[in-house]
Amino acid sequence: MATRRALVFDNDSAFFTLIKSSLGAYGFEVQVADPRADNIQKVKVLNPEIAFIAVDAPDKVGYTLCSEAKKAVGNKIPIVLATATLSPHDLALHAKLKMHADAYLDKRSISRDELLHKLDELIRLGPRIGPLPPEDNGDLGPSKDVKQIPVVEDKSDLSEGSIDKVYEASDPANQEEFTRNEPASISESLEETIESEGDTNYAVSSQTNGMRDQTVKDDADDYNDLDGRLAKQESEINHLRQQLEEARRDARSSPFSSDFLSLREQITQKDSEIILLTEKLHDSNREILTGKNKLRQFAKRKAELKMEIDQGLKREKELTAILQVKQHEITSAQKDLKALIRKAIKEEKQAEDTLAQEQQ
Repeated sequence: MATRRALVFDNDSAFFTLIKSSLGAYGFEVQVADPRADNIQKVKVLNPEIAFIAVDAPDKVGYTLCSEAKKAVGNKIPIVLATATLSPHDLALHAKLKMHADAYLDKRSISRDELLHKLDELIRLGPRIGPLPPEDNGDLGPSKDVKQIPVVEDKSDLSEGSIDKVYEASDPANQEEFTRNEPASISESLEETIESEGDTNYAVSSQTNGMRDQTVKDDADDYNDLDGRLAKQESEINHLRQQLEEARRDARSSPFSSDFLSLREQITQKDSEIILLTEKLHDSNREILTGKNKLRQFAKRKAELKMEIDQGLKREKELTAILQVKQHEITSAQKDLKALIRKAIKEEKQAEDTLAQEQQ
């Protein structure tokens, strides 16, 4: 039985894992390729049943790769565009073009069930030959390459250094070292207690109870210190409010306050203009893309018409040659006909002369 194959032009490891785990249950071999224009020929060489191409802002190279893939394979292989940044409006505009994808996936909201439903419509997945792995959140979620910072309940102690520690602890590569360094002193104290007491079970129990008592004591101290910390925070907030009011009074009384307000209004106006220009730029880019596609279509139609004209001229030359031959044949036939007519007239005259002589 031939191996079913899918090709993924995407560097997103989470999306590749989703495609591989979903199609793997249906006997597919999923291969990944670097999304570059010179790799698009792999679609034609490997001849997969389906190909996935990433398209993201700002360069949107996936649109070009989609066009190249469509030129290479036509409608033989479905092309699916997947994005994590573009809006559904942008994808809908691309779907209206002549050279568009067969399906579009939003990696921010697609679930495995929706993915398999779309793929089944495109290539008919058939019966499942293996189990599907459990789905975590029902959608694709963030890429595995993005590190997540865990939520910390007590935010009052989140200094710059503590955040770095939390971030390092969240990294799977550092979890082993993080876990190994923390309980090392506990293990060493347990071993020393075992050696000194000579009773392993008793030493472990004593050490654990001591740790529990110390933890309870620390929690109580933290709770007792909470009121003091809150009061300190409120005092700092009040002090900051006073400084803010003083700064506002100084700003109102400053001779530069009107200039500052004027500059701020000008900045706000410029920001609005930049937003409008950005929107116009996006619209212009879409119009340019549409114009380029139309130019390609015109160029293709022009080439087709030129080919038709060349074929017509060639056919005209052939017909001209045939007509000349026919005219030559007609001329020859006319000459032969005239000769026959003259001969017939001559024979008729001779016959009349002979008849006249016989009558005499």
